[in-house]
Order: sequence, then structure tokens, then C-alpha cells
Amino acid sequence: MSEVKRITTITAALIAALSMAFAGDASAKGGAELQRLCSRSRVATPTLDDLGDIAECYGYIHGAADSVRMRIGSFCLPERGITNGIITQVVLAYLDKHPERLHLTAACLVEEGLTAAYPCSPK
Repeated sequence: MSEVKRITTITAALIAALSMAFAGDASAKGGAELQRLCSRSRVATPTLDDLGDIAECYGYIHGAADSVRMRIGSFCLPERGITNGIITQVVLAYLDKHPERLHLTAACLVEEGLTAAYPCSPK
């Protein structure tokens, strides 16, 4: 086997192994699970496990927000001054304020939180 083929094969195997190792549960997250993951962002000195949950929290919220905004357009973020941190804090505040809704899917709650905070102006 040539050196290039060997390196390509090893690289492909590593990518496949890492993809499987970091693949999370593909089922829909519930609001309570999202709140649990995101609560780690409030820890004063996060551990490595906390950092993993925080990354999953931020990634989930921003992925859901992008998906909803592109698909439905039920909320309108300001064109300036909005950061990923602000978006996450808005969603977390909504989850804290509405514990009775935590049985819903996390994606639904991301949409509800952002729609409540950033409704679109009637056209």
C-alpha cells in the first residue's frame, strides 16, 4: 500500500471513530434536559464535564434557533448587538420563567423564548 493510501485510510478511520465517539443521542431533547445542560454555564469554576455540557447547550440553542429562523421565521433578532451569549441567556431566562413548559421539546422552547423576546414586527 502506498504511503498516501495508508495515511488516507488511517485518517478516514480516525474521523469515523471520533464521529462515533462524539455522536450524542439523536432523539429530541426535552426542555428539562436542555435546562440541565445549560445550568452548567452558571457554575463558578466549571469542570471539563461542565464545559462539555455548556458546549452542547450553546450548540443546541444556536442550531435550533438557526433552523427555526430559516424554516419558520417566527422571531426576528436585531441586526446588531446580539451575541451567542445573549441568545443563550434569553432562552435560559425563558426556561427559568416557564418551568411548566419544560415537558416540551427543547427546540420548541428555544423558539418560544426567542419569539417572546424578539417578536417580528407586523408587515
